[in-house]
Amino acid sequence: MRAGRVSTTKILGVLVQIGLHTSVDDRPLFRNRPETRRRIIAATLFDRLGGADGIRRIVGVLVDNHAKNPVVAPRFAGSDMKNLKKMAGDFFIAGSGVPEIYTGKDMIAAHKHMNISGDEFVAVLDDAMNALQANNVGQREQEEVLFNLYSLKDQVVGI
Repeated sequence: MRAGRVSTTKILGVLVQIGLHTSVDDRPLFRNRPETRRRIIAATLFDRLGGADGIRRIVGVLVDNHAKNPVVAPRFAGSDMKNLKKMAGDFFIAGSGVPEIYTGKDMIAAHKHMNISGDEFVAVLDDAMNALQANNVGQREQEEVLFNLYSLKDQVVGI
């Protein structure tokens, strides 16, 4: 075997461990357990957050958290909270692994001339983490959401 290559037996052994094959003789698990195939295929962040309904629940708590957070609440004073929840939900859904159509502004356009500070950005992240925890979202999913949100920092802070 050449360096850098893994044997078929070793690969099949790993697939058996994670449930994709019933044995190393290459009989697929899918034939016997279609629920495992569905679970593996449907493992997007979108699904793990409870689909559109779950994400909209999280976003509802998130926007409510923003409205109560003294660091960022003034930014939301006078906002149409119902529309904000809808647009934030659409954006969140689109960013969670589903080809949902988001019709709102991109992050730079939405935050242009707002001069959002680093402290405000961190407060928004805290609000998001609290919303996830309030909805009993798992640690792995919390980390993925935090990573996704943090990746937007340059499109939001100081713009």
